[in-house]
Amino acid sequence: MARNIRFGDPVRKRLLDGVDFLADAVGVTLGPCGRNVVIEHRASGLPPVATKDGATVAQAVEAAGRTESVGINLVRQMATTVAKEAGDGTTTSVVLTRRVAAETRKALAAGMNPRDITLGMERAARAVEADLLRRARRCNDQRSLAHVATLAAGGDEGIGAIVAQALALAGEGGVVDVELGHGVADDIESVEGMRWEQGYRSPYFMTDSARKVAELENPYILVYDRVINEFSELVPALELVRRSGGSLLVVAENIMEEALPGLLLNHIRKNLCSIAVKGPGYGDSRYEYLLDLAAITGGRAIMEAFGEDISNVTMEHLGRARRVVVREDDTLVIGGEGDPNVIADRLASAKRQADWIVEGDASKGSPSGKRHELENLQTRIKALSGRMATIRAGGLSDVLIKERMQRIENALNSARAAQSDGVVAGGGVGLYRARAALAELRGENLDQSHGVAIVRAALDEPIRRIAANAGVDADEFLFELRRSNDDFWGMDMRSGACGDLFAAGVIDPVRVTRLALRNAVATAASLMTVECAVTHIPVSDPTFGFDARRAAETREDPRA
Repeated sequence: MARNIRFGDPVRKRLLDGVDFLADAVGVTLGPCGRNVVIEHRASGLPPVATKDGATVAQAVEAAGRTESVGINLVRQMATTVAKEAGDGTTTSVVLTRRVAAETRKALAAGMNPRDITLGMERAARAVEADLLRRARRCNDQRSLAHVATLAAGGDEGIGAIVAQALALAGEGGVVDVELGHGVADDIESVEGMRWEQGYRSPYFMTDSARKVAELENPYILVYDRVINEFSELVPALELVRRSGGSLLVVAENIMEEALPGLLLNHIRKNLCSIAVKGPGYGDSRYEYLLDLAAITGGRAIMEAFGEDISNVTMEHLGRARRVVVREDDTLVIGGEGDPNVIADRLASAKRQADWIVEGDASKGSPSGKRHELENLQTRIKALSGRMATIRAGGLSDVLIKERMQRIENALNSARAAQSDGVVAGGGVGLYRARAALAELRGENLDQSHGVAIVRAALDEPIRRIAANAGVDADEFLFELRRSNDDFWGMDMRSGACGDLFAAGVIDPVRVTRLALRNAVATAASLMTVECAVTHIPVSDPTFGFDARRAAETREDPRA
């Protein structure tokens, strides 16, 4: 296929035009008074979608020009990354990217060094992140978490309340999961479960591509402490599960590529649904984690130390759980059917070992080794004693329930971010206050100092967009904002009243704000330091001269 190659500032202008298309469409949704965007469904005959979710709008925006589309795709990928990591911040990151990119292009047109400008912007971004962490306020109470979750869920107070309730029910270090409900209203259930940071071995195990998760209902669970090299090793276990009419979660030290095709083929064809994941833990502690998982699920781990082999698997080896959810980087086993007495014994044993380390002689043994062992024991104690809260999303139809599940998951990620790192003033005020950290910051040369100035000028862009959507004069509000030294003083755009934003519930997780700024600066720098673009030239005739009628008229009759 032929390629179109362009150089210089015209390329950057076209890239920025694409970013402008995206930022204009996404920016109208920013803030509590943001407007809706109507999106035509790609399938003919289906009704359009009206939404004010920035991530949904960003996925729908396309441009006619090839170079403009490259700019849109780069920014959209960045915004999706922010939303995935923090649950919110999509629109803020897009708006910041547009402003930083526009100012960077002006600087390059004036003859400044692109490398120095980038170094200055990165230096400014680090200074702003440090200032945001310094200004952050802890957010552990249920009321504040509900406010954060409500904002991330597009203003739905019902979602905010149920997310905060679930986090309180799970407790510190607990796990909260979201699943499809069977009623109109949302509800919460607390169950036993276990989570570890290992995802599915292949994306083809996914059962819900929109949420990027693989789920099994009432599965059997096989726990194995060695590497599975061939599919044939799993056949005895698969036969047992097939005769029982269930599904299977395979937990092993590793599952080699040669063993995956057989599992995937049966999974995709629904002959026998199964998911393969690596087991929890590393090193010597891995065996204890596997035994904990077997105890929680009521099975018996197949361990080399016990002289057992996977070829001799029986139903007694297989544990059970109410549900399994596997994502790209973590696994949740929910509602294990293990014996409470066995779980209690393992929990008591782990606590005794932890007490021996804490109360032991500090002069004996390796301090770092003891610390590592204690951390592993504390993680095991949390897994064995912790509760898992499950939110069941309700709705009038499956489509509405799945859309609500997505908003609940975004709200949950945002609330977790607030719990871990704290919150800053929302509505763009937190970013605007961070301008003070750049007032005296200078680069090693003039171009780097201008890079710092670009970031400082861009920090008021979110607050201007929010004010414009609310019908408020941004310059007048910024004048009032500069008169106050209180980090959390600002205007609640919903009511138009000025005061303490923390008390009013207008707060943003500091992690969301940091990620939005960091990714915006990096993406804008990548876009505006481009000197050459190579794009496809679309063919004039996509059919390449193929005529269906002519082909039908001239084909040979196979009966002749």
